[in-house]
Amino acid sequence: MWFHRGQDVGSEELLRQGFTYVFTLTFGSPEDFMAYSSHPSHLEFAGKFMAAIEKVIVFDYTPGFMKSSEEKLA
Repeated sequence: MWFHRGQDVGSEELLRQGFTYVFTLTFGSPEDFMAYSSHPSHLEFAGKFMAAIEKVIVFDYTPGFMKSSEEKLA
């Protein structure tokens, strides 16, 4: 698992809609994600984290890669 975090460095409010921080977790496989998401330590942390924030956006996705800069998004 890889964990990254960051703070907005200058996007206009309209674009970030009140969000100022990002946290990303990258897993080696869907099985790794499932093991993490159901682990008791994660569930305990998530409960504390969610209680301390106003709102959150969560995306669970498999990244896609473009072959060239000219390839259109599907």
